[in-house]
Order: sequence, then C-alpha cells, then structure tokens
Amino acid sequence: MAGESVVSTVVWEGMTFDTRYSPLYGENGEIQGVIAIGTDITERVRAEEAESLRLQELEVLVNTASIIIQPGTLGDKTNRVLEELSAVTAADRLTLRLVDEDRRGLHLVASTGVAGLESPPPTLLTSEDTTTGRAFRNGVPAVAGEDGAPFSITPEMRSTVAVPIIVEERILGTITATSTEVGHFRPDTVRLLNAVADGTGSLLENAHLLERMRESEERYRTLFEQSNDAILTTSEASITDINQAALSLLGFTSEEETEGANIRDLFADPDDQDLLDALLTERNSVNEHEIQFRRQDGSEFDGLVTATRLWAEDGRRIGTQAIIRDVTERNVQERALVESEEAARLLAHESSVMAEIGRIIGSSLDIGQVYERFVDQALRLVQADAVSVILVNPERETYSMAYISGLAVSERLPGTEFPLEGSATDYTYRTKEPLLFQPRSRDEIVDKFPGLAPAYDDGLVSFLATPLISQNEVFGVFFLAAIEHGAYAEADIAIAGRVASQIAGALTNADLYEARTLAEEQVRVSLVEKDALLEEIQQHLQTEQRRAEQLSVINDVGNQVTSSLDVQQVLEGVGALISSSFGYDLTGIGIVEDENLVFALDANPALEEPLRFSIGHPDEATSITAWVAAPGRPLLAPDVSNEPRYMSVAEAGDTRSELAVPIMASGQVIGVLDVQSDRLNAFDETDLTVVQSLAQQLGVAIENARLFDETRDVAVLAERTRMAREIHDTLAQGFTGIVLQLEAGEQALEDNSDEVGSHLELAKNLARQCLAEARRTVWDLQPQALEESQLHSALAQEVERFNGSGEAHATFNMVGARKQLSGSAQTALLRVCQESLTNIRKHADASNVEVVLDFAAGGVSLSVTDDGTGFDPDNVNVPEG
Repeated sequence: MAGESVVSTVVWEGMTFDTRYSPLYGENGEIQGVIAIGTDITERVRAEEAESLRLQELEVLVNTASIIIQPGTLGDKTNRVLEELSAVTAADRLTLRLVDEDRRGLHLVASTGVAGLESPPPTLLTSEDTTTGRAFRNGVPAVAGEDGAPFSITPEMRSTVAVPIIVEERILGTITATSTEVGHFRPDTVRLLNAVADGTGSLLENAHLLERMRESEERYRTLFEQSNDAILTTSEASITDINQAALSLLGFTSEEETEGANIRDLFADPDDQDLLDALLTERNSVNEHEIQFRRQDGSEFDGLVTATRLWAEDGRRIGTQAIIRDVTERNVQERALVESEEAARLLAHESSVMAEIGRIIGSSLDIGQVYERFVDQALRLVQADAVSVILVNPERETYSMAYISGLAVSERLPGTEFPLEGSATDYTYRTKEPLLFQPRSRDEIVDKFPGLAPAYDDGLVSFLATPLISQNEVFGVFFLAAIEHGAYAEADIAIAGRVASQIAGALTNADLYEARTLAEEQVRVSLVEKDALLEEIQQHLQTEQRRAEQLSVINDVGNQVTSSLDVQQVLEGVGALISSSFGYDLTGIGIVEDENLVFALDANPALEEPLRFSIGHPDEATSITAWVAAPGRPLLAPDVSNEPRYMSVAEAGDTRSELAVPIMASGQVIGVLDVQSDRLNAFDETDLTVVQSLAQQLGVAIENARLFDETRDVAVLAERTRMAREIHDTLAQGFTGIVLQLEAGEQALEDNSDEVGSHLELAKNLARQCLAEARRTVWDLQPQALEESQLHSALAQEVERFNGSGEAHATFNMVGARKQLSGSAQTALLRVCQESLTNIRKHADASNVEVVLDFAAGGVSLSVTDDGTGFDPDNVNVPEG
C-alpha cells in the first residue's frame, strides 16, 4: 500500500537478507524517496533449510525402512523404495544393484522410471567405467553430467548420481538416479540418496539374506523331493517327512500311508535300529552304515544309511534325518567279484600245479619213472581214490593197464589185457569224448559198463574217463575213480582233460624215444664209422620235452606245435595264436643261427623285415631278447623305460612292458619267445610260468623236427649202404658172369667151336637179368629230391620243372594235414608224378595240368589231370611181357 513500509527477502551473491523498505517524506509531506534497511539472515535461512532437509531425510528413511521390514520379496520391497525416492528426487530413473559375487558384478535388483527414455538397464553391470561403477569402486558418491564430468552418459540421460550402499565398511551395492535435465541433482539430493543408502544398508542386507534363505529352502525342498536317494525325517518312532524316492524304496504307495507307520518295522532285524540309535547318541551322526531293511511287501534289501540328529534352537532333540541308498546290487556285484577273485586264485593254483606236472613229465622220456610224481600233483587238483592210465590196442581190440595207483581193484593188474568192446574205455576211445559216470546202483553199472562192476564192488562209485589223444587219434584213457558218489563235476572234466593232454604228450614222446632208440641201434650196427654222428643224435634224442602251461588255450598251442615235424610249419602262426589267446600285443619267436638271434618273417608276420641280434656277452646285449639268449635265463621287464637293454621296434607300437624266455633244447638255447604289451606291469609270475611252458613246448617241437631231418639223413646213408650191398651181391656178380661167358665165347670162336652160340646166349640171359635187377634197385632207391626235402616240396619242384619246358602250365595243390609216409610210399608217389608229367609232355598236347596231393582221413592219394587229347583205355594195346 502506498506510503507504507514493505518487508521482503533478497538473495544476493549467495547471501540472504531480510530487507524493510520505508517511504522518505519531504517537508511538504510528500514521499521524496525510500529508505532500505537490510538484515543478514543467511545463517538462519541455511539452518532452516538444513532442518527441512533433515526432516525430509528422516521421513524418507522411516518410509524406506518400513517398506523393507514389511513381508514380501526383495524385488517388491526395493521397487517400492525406489518409487519413494523417485518422488523425493524427481529422478527420471532409479536403479538399485547388489553385489553378485559368483558372477563378479552388480546385479540389478530393482529399477523404476519413465518408460521409453532409453533401453532397459543391464541385468549385470561389470564395467567400472560408469558412474555406478566408480561409486562402487571408490565407496563414495559419484556424479556425472556436470561440467567436466569424466563419465559418458546416454543422450537421453543428462545427469547421473550414484551412491554406494555400505554396511560395516563393506560395499553391498549402489543406488543410481538419472535425469534428462542437465545439473538436475543438487548436493542436497546427493546427500539424501547417500543418507538413504547408509540408513537402509543393514535392512537391505538382512532382506537380501532372508531372500537367499528362502530361495535356499526352496532349493532344498526341490532337491529333497527330486533326489534319487531316499530321504526321510523321523521323530520318536514316526515318519514326519519323506520324499518320493524313499516312498518307492520302502514300498509305500503314498505319503499318507506312512502316517502311523512304526520305524522299527522298516528294519529287517530290530536290533539294527537299536545299534543305529546307540551310534547316533554317541556320535550325533552316522555316515554310510550298512543295514538290511524290510519293505512293506516283506521283501528285504541292503541299505547304506547316513543319518543326523535334528536339534531345536533351545537344544531339544526334535528328530533324525536319514538318507538311505539301496546297495543290494552293489553287494551282489561285490560278492561276484569275490567269487571271481576266488576263481582266479583257483586258476592260478591249477596253472601252478599243471606247470609242475609238465615239468615232471618232461623231465624224462621214460614215462614209467614219473607216473607216481605227476599223479601226486594231479590229485592236488581233482580227487581220486584210484588212478589208472589205460592203453588201447586197436589191432587186438583190447586194452591194458599201463599204470595203476590207489585203491586196489580185483582182477585189475598192470599189463593185463581186457576186451575193449562194451567197456567204459571203449566208449571213450570211440567217441573221443570224456565219460562222467556216477551210477546209483550195481544194476545200473552192470547194465551199462559191466567191466566196472569189480571196481564198484570194491567201493568205487564215481568214474571219470578222459581220452589220451595224439595226432587226433585216441590211443588210451586217463581214468579216475572215487569212493564218494557225485565226486566229479564239469570243472573236474576240464582239469582231467588238461592232465590227460600232458600224459598223451609224454607217452607220444616216449614212443618216439623208443622208436628212435631202435633206429639208432640199427644205424650203429650197420655204420660203425658214424659213431660221432650217432652220439650227437643220441644227445638230441635225450632232450627233455617240457610240457606247456595247463590252460585250455595252451593245449591248442601244444596241438599245433606237435602236429608237424616241419620246423617252418611249427613256427607259422604260433605267435599269432599266442597273442590272440592270451591278449599279448605282440609275440615274437627268434631262432638262434650261428652267433645270432634271428626273428624271421615266416615266424613273425607282424615284422616288415627280419630282425637279427648278435649274441655275445650278456653285458654287451643290445636288446632284451639278445640278453636272454646269452645266459639262457628269462627276463621280465614290468616297465621297459627302466630297462637299459630294451630296444624299440616300430612294429611293436607303444610297448610298456616285455617278457622274454629262452627256448631250450638239450640244455642249449635254440631261440627266444618274446611277448610285449602296451600296459605297464602287464606280466606277473603267472605269465612267466605260462610263457616258459610255451617255450618248452616250442623247444621240444623244433628239436623233434630237427631230429627228424637228421634221422632222415641217417636213413639215406642206410639206403646207400643197401644199394652198395645189392650191387655187390647181384649186379657185380652178374656182370662178372657176362664177362666170363664172353671170354669163353671168344676162345671158342678162335677154336672154331660150336659152343660160341651157347656162350653168347648165356651172356644175353645174364645181361637181361642184370638189367632187370638194376631196374628193381633203381625203383627201390629213394630219389635225391626226397633226400633233400619232403614229398610236397619235391612234387612242387617237379611241377616247376615241367613249367620250365614252356609246353603247358601246371599247378600243384596239397589238401588236408600232412602225414608221415614211409620212404617207399613217398618214392612211389614221386615216380608216378614224374612219369605222368613226362607222358603229358610227349603225348597229351595239353594246355593246363593240375597235380593234387590229398591227405584224406583214410590215407593219401595223388591225382594228375590235364585238358589234352587223352586216349580210350579200352583200346590201348598192352605189349606182352
């Protein structure tokens, strides 16, 4: 109002004044001017503003605290807090982030603001090159959008402020506010946000922990329900909680069915519950304790229990939580493993005994000297109260006891012959199969095998007969008998078979020894000057054949190496058979030649070229096999990297362990059997026994083949001696008679006597007789080709010689397993082949010729066929004489 004083507040240069304006009157009473009197109220105004801000902060803190402590999820509560702050700060967007320790960043918990201003904030913030990142890193508020601010801001957001949430010097997260207005956030806004962050930090941490606890409980419940292990909680004798796996394992159809169920009924033996309670009382927990449980249907299973007592906060025991795992199948497998280990132990024991039997049998070529010793070993594997070795005489159709041990049986004496027909021996002999016969009565034994009645009367009621086989022919029976009914099972048949294989080999060798001893004596009588050679042969003949390891696979190897007297045929395929049978990665057979150990390609098909190692002093050996060949001792290298004598071979691959044993004959090393594996410690003492037995078999087989060749050479000398005698006794005398008659005729001619004609006639007759005798002698003479090689090789050479003429193409084939033939039979077959090829060349005009040597089951045959003109056998004119 004019003429009145006016009071107003003025802000000038940061100061606030309370100013009164009063009119200034002149003498005439008119207003001449204004008088202004100002009072500085800056401090008062600032105090009032600070109080206002404090009240505002307090109000916001109270509101945010009340929001946080209310029920609800952390996301809901933090969103409401941000809405409260948005109203106070007028921010366009607010975000609250907490530390994510697993992902190493700030996780977005809540956000609020005007939609469409910018893209949504990232869920996980990992970059420190932001306002939020700087506040979190430094632990102090950070503001962007002011002049010179170092942080980039999106085009829509012109101002940003971020404050850290700190509890006990730990930074839990950040609150960030953004605005589209430059310089929007004043210091008092920053202080407000910082105060809210400080005041609610503990509440947010508690809310966060509660949220995580709730999530943990949910996860626990999910794991509880979905666990494959049976989980249940008990209180007193009742089930208070149980998951589906436990319901299924214990045989309950539903959780309601467990109500009223007594825990004690779940134990197959109630004493197990008492023991479990005692353990829990003593230890408070039990880990993997095995108990047998009973299902609702009465079936039982083996369970592995892990249990823990549950306690209330006041220290009261409120129950027990148990996890039960069904280990029935595991226990079954463990029992199977124990049984398997026991079987392996028994097999190792059997192998050891069989190896000893082989050693005993191979210690002498006189089988009578070792019967008792090897039978004692055999009885360690299979029970018997009576043991006999029976030999069959097929020509006489009888059998006799070569050896008897144990319980004496009436009428059964060594050497006594018995009729073969209808006997248990006859059955085994003809079928080539073992016989297990355990009769229930005497009538049964009389009805089937009456020859066993005396043994039955003497108390033997179980019988096991196993054929003795050599060259696929049965020549005897290994017979076991026991006084206990049902004493033998299928396993005993296999063991008896392996023992019988050893006996068969020993008897075969004994026969060979006897036959060769006789041949030696005959050669010594006729060729005294060859005593030195015969002595060497005698040394070879005295070589002991060591029998192989007594596994069934070793029997296969034994059959292969004894099936031929040809060294090359013996070695071919033996290495591959040993590798495939025993799982060795590489098997090599080296033969000693002069001062070298040679691994030839025919005996070692895995090699690309032959290997040759010099055999010198053991200290100078360049390989494991060369070292073994030098002293004649085996060497087992469980780790070849630690063996200085190991030499790598490309074909062996990644060899990690090696076992080499000498092949012996007549006390001399004639070769080395070497096996290798790509595994460390692949070989043990059992493998050593097996490989030594195989090497013994190979040694005997190779030596027998060499002795056969040497004996054949002796036979050639005998043949030549025979021819000399024949020529001396026949042709020489005949030619002498011819000379005498011709001289007589010459004398008669000079005397003009009529006796000339008679002398000439006598000379012609003597000449014809000598010619016939010469033809007979030449036909009986073994061809040179058979002296130098075997029949099949000689026939093949004849075919090659025929092909050399260029008139036709001939082939040679051999069918069946080779058999040993007499010298006369081989000579006849070779002569027939030579004559047939000669006739084809002269008369058949053929293009193709086929020669086949067939070793059939009943004998041997030779066929020579061609595609030439041929002739009609019915129209052939056969000359007389």
